[in-house]
Amino acid sequence: MRTKKTLPFSNADAGRYIDNTPPANKWDAKFREFHEANPHVYAKIKLYVSQAMRAGYTHYSIKAIFERIRWHEEIETKGDQFKLNNAFHAYYARLFHKDHPEHEGFFRTATLRCTAHA
Repeated sequence: MRTKKTLPFSNADAGRYIDNTPPANKWDAKFREFHEANPHVYAKIKLYVSQAMRAGYTHYSIKAIFERIRWHEEIETKGDQFKLNNAFHAYYARLFHKDHPEHEGFFRTATLRCTAHA
């Protein structure tokens, strides 16, 4: 049975990743800081996921979505010199799956390599 699509995704859940749990590693800590300072990035991810789903995709690349954001939105971001850091792909994919468990697996994820605490 197909999962019911709920589109577009709400921005009300944009901050749920940042909770009371300690960051798993230095990149998790940097991601949380970036995510808090740049909620529009996650909003764009959800917009582009909605568009991909409407086009019939059941799986898509977080990297492709990230590059689309980078191309169109890079000027708006705040943060380090790389602006949209490639290290954040995995964290945004996991955040999306956490916020939208009905779409678990939309992004393919691998085990994070860096597990040392920040």
